[in-house]
Amino acid sequence: MTAGPPSGMSNLPRYDGAVPAMLEHVNPYDFRHPLDARILALAELDRVPLIEKLIALDAQARARARIGRRAAHGTPTRMRADEALAESERLGRITYFLRVRNFATSSTPKDEALCSTLAEKLTAKGQWAGEYSL
Repeated sequence: MTAGPPSGMSNLPRYDGAVPAMLEHVNPYDFRHPLDARILALAELDRVPLIEKLIALDAQARARARIGRRAAHGTPTRMRADEALAESERLGRITYFLRVRNFATSSTPKDEALCSTLAEKLTAKGQWAGEYSL
């Protein structure tokens, strides 16, 4: 493994920062905030605690998805459940990146930009080298 971000990451766009400006006031567990804002609020954590927090957020999203899974299509409950399922899938892609230091094949450009930002923060702290699997 290399000490820096995966090859090709420098060509990716920087995360555009379209999140609330005051991330210190964002509760990572309050799903009313955008997912990107919640993840960036956790970005100062070390790599292992960050992965653990993202796993907890994923469990929360899966629980919200299960609640509305049987609701009729088009109802607000079902729409919230579908949003929670999409959030869980995205959290899985980001967690995968942090674990194996490579993008999932289903990663979107938005995922890659956010992951690149996280990798830069972890690299600056010396947290991007070495092996860890959770």
